[in-house]
Amino acid sequence: MYVGITNLEVANKHTQWFEINQVIIHPTFEMFHPVGGDVALVQSKSAIVFSDYVLPICLPSSNLNLSDLSCWTTGWGMVSPQERGLCGGEGMDSHSAPEGHT
Repeated sequence: MYVGITNLEVANKHTQWFEINQVIIHPTFEMFHPVGGDVALVQSKSAIVFSDYVLPICLPSSNLNLSDLSCWTTGWGMVSPQERGLCGGEGMDSHSAPEGHT
């Protein structure tokens, strides 16, 4: 697994590579589903070194109401077979999530 990388074709001095110990895929995952279930937990075999370019995610409490807020998503995933996504991608892509999808 790579961390600290924003272009899958070019690593840089901030890129780190880790062997994976375990992957737990969300139970509702579907390959080309546009929303929901597109998440997994990944356990690396060794500790990730955090820096200004590699940071942990912050999860909100389960009772935080975000239903009327906009958000941005980033990643290399595909939402349809026609998109290039991870397998043919260049840099990260970002989208504004529709209101009501948090």
